[in-house]
Amino acid sequence: MPSSGLSVFDNILKFLQFQLTVNVVALWLVFIGAAAGFGQPLTAVQMLWVNLVMDTLGALALGTEAPTRELLDRKPYKRNASLISRPMARNILVQSAWQLTLLLVLLFHGAEWFGVRNMNEFPCIEYSVKDATKSVDYNNGLSIACSQWDALCAGQDGSECYKKNGLSEIEGFLETCLTCDRKDYVHGTIIFNSFIWGQIFNEYNARSIGSQVNPFKGLLSNYMFFYVSVITIILQEIIVIFCGRFTSTVNLTWQQHLITVGLGMLTLVFGVLMRFIPVEEDPRSFFSNNSDEEEVSPRSTWDCIKNAFCSSSTGAGDKKEVEFTALSTNADSEVKA
Repeated sequence: MPSSGLSVFDNILKFLQFQLTVNVVALWLVFIGAAAGFGQPLTAVQMLWVNLVMDTLGALALGTEAPTRELLDRKPYKRNASLISRPMARNILVQSAWQLTLLLVLLFHGAEWFGVRNMNEFPCIEYSVKDATKSVDYNNGLSIACSQWDALCAGQDGSECYKKNGLSEIEGFLETCLTCDRKDYVHGTIIFNSFIWGQIFNEYNARSIGSQVNPFKGLLSNYMFFYVSVITIILQEIIVIFCGRFTSTVNLTWQQHLITVGLGMLTLVFGVLMRFIPVEEDPRSFFSNNSDEEEVSPRSTWDCIKNAFCSSSTGAGDKKEVEFTALSTNADSEVKA
């Protein structure tokens, strides 16, 4: 039926809008972070979780939106219309710019603001000695045995002791003598948690591909979207709190956790504000009532749907009759259902 077809097409566009935003932000964050010497702002395992949120869970949430009566009040898109409309492009660009700016600020200044160690220093909480029989030469013939590490730093924070005792000034000591058994993932977890919560809230923004300000409109009619949001939140909490070394995360303090959730929630605020930027749909993307319309008969597809039946010739070459048998009463009943 007409409303079902329009609904499926709109759901595809919603998913595309959400997916492109996540892709742009994740790719630029990883690229800039690596180029700036931060290693991997998002690790491989974290990116797998991002892809799961973006693809599987995102498709379930946005691909199950039910048809609405408003769809019948909008003209259908042409076959050659761009998949990314002007309002969609605005939404993608504004959201990507906001999220990327936030994450880059957290990458470069987040460690200082949260009072944690910067991930570009590759901090380690616990070191162990690789080979106690080895030693490292320094300062004109002097040497220090690798076994000295246990005497100097046993039971202490690895990175702090490494700097405090001047071992960081001995070239090659870290590479020759030590291996990190427990890394400090706090800074990376702050970035990761802020990013995922941003996508959780941006899913609500993606429910509208136009300028609909209210991201919660009609939410109660789509229980699948609600279930997916709850599942995503639960899994994110499990990953941050319990997965540790496997996902390169650590349990944050409740203050750090609330701040990162709040930063992600700002995505909703920008989602509302960006829709006040005046951007209109390209009128050439829709079927019209003009008699010189190339892709349709003298009466538009929209008129055919509204009037239940349309029959006319194409007007070029062999004349072909085009019939539209979409009954408005059936469409209305489907929307109500």
